[in-house]
Parts: sequence; structure tokens; C-alpha cells
Amino acid sequence: MHLFTDASSTIGFGDEQISSVSTRGRESSNSLSNPGRDYLDIAVENLQTFAVADSTKALYNVGYEHYLKFLQLQGSTWSTFQLPPVSENLLMRFIAYCESNKHLRYSTIKSYLCGIRFFYLLKGGVNPLENFVGKPLPKLKSVLVGDPLSRIFFISHVKCTLDKLGLSSEKYNGHSFRSGAATTAHKARLEDHLIQTLGRWSSDCYTKYIHTSPDVLRQAQIQMTSTLNN
Repeated sequence: MHLFTDASSTIGFGDEQISSVSTRGRESSNSLSNPGRDYLDIAVENLQTFAVADSTKALYNVGYEHYLKFLQLQGSTWSTFQLPPVSENLLMRFIAYCESNKHLRYSTIKSYLCGIRFFYLLKGGVNPLENFVGKPLPKLKSVLVGDPLSRIFFISHVKCTLDKLGLSSEKYNGHSFRSGAATTAHKARLEDHLIQTLGRWSSDCYTKYIHTSPDVLRQAQIQMTSTLNN
């Protein structure tokens, strides 16, 4: 087929014949040669590599190395051609490892997680901090808010744990811990002013929270009876 045009922005002008282009020819003209694709791949890799500052990359390296060491301590293995294993549970354990074993701050741990994400994306993996629909992992999100542990959050999770253990959560509340601490301190024979200071009590009302066991009461009654008999 031959086409004629009186104007063209690309090929020919006035009465110039435009050669027909087959489907195969069109595909070949729109496709890149292997050297072209390789060049673009290198360009993409360079963009990813220089996407962060050198100081940030150094911190990411440290975080990623810490994660690899943690995996080895966990007994995880992987081949040279594989990315190291990653999951929400592993990341939660890594956070606990950084906090408990390495005594790292929240900001440092969060930077380490960013480093793990950076290297997984750089090596062709998926974002390990998100689920399959691109939402933050729920467990990680709950511990990476950076806010102090609130009383409501703590009590609600304690009650949930008690219910799972088959215990009655209705018998426990925030004062249960203060009562337990005051009772333990009393059993350890701590002085009254220390109990008040450690429990941040503003008065001696802490005495109401000290539970006396039936055995202690029974022993006291025996001693009183012995004294009267003598």
C-alpha cells in the first residue's frame, strides 16, 4: 500500500511517498537493542544508588549488616543468589534484638529498618515493610509510632493476654500492678518511706494496697493467742 500526503512533520513533504511499515517493522523500530536496555538498567541502578546521601547510606549499611548478623544468630540460611529471608515476625524480633541486646534508640532502629527496605528494593525485592497491597505491616506500625507507652494501651493488652491465658481479666486493672509492687516491697521489708518513694505515692495511702496473706494473719493470731496464754 502507498500513501501520499501534502504535508508531514516527520517524513517527506508534498507528494512524497511514505513507505508502508509492517507490524514487525513497527515493533523493531519501537524496541530497544540489548545495549540500550543495559544502559537504562545501569542508569536506573545509579539513580537508586545515589538516591540517598552518603551519610544516610552509611547508616543504612550498618542497619542492613546488623540485620544479616541477627539472621545468622537466628539460624537462618540463604544462598548467595537469594535475598536474605524477611517477614513481619523476623522484623519484630529484629526490633526486639536491637532494643534489648544492642540498647539502640527508637530513631536508630527506625533508620535500620529503612536501610533494610532500601537494600531489598535496590536488589529487586519488594518493600519488606509493607504488605501485598502496599499498606504498612500492622505489627510494625504499632511499635514504630515513637510515642510513650500509654496506660490505656498497656492495660488493654494485659487484659487481652489474660483472656487468652484463660484468666479472668475483670479482676485486674491498673492498680493491680501498684498493689502488687507495694505488697512485694512490704514482704521484702523495705522501709515505709522507700515504698512510698518507689511507688510515687503522695501519701501513706499505699498501705491500702498492701495485701496480707491469710498465712500471715493466721500466724499473727497464733502469736497473739500464745501471748495471752502466757
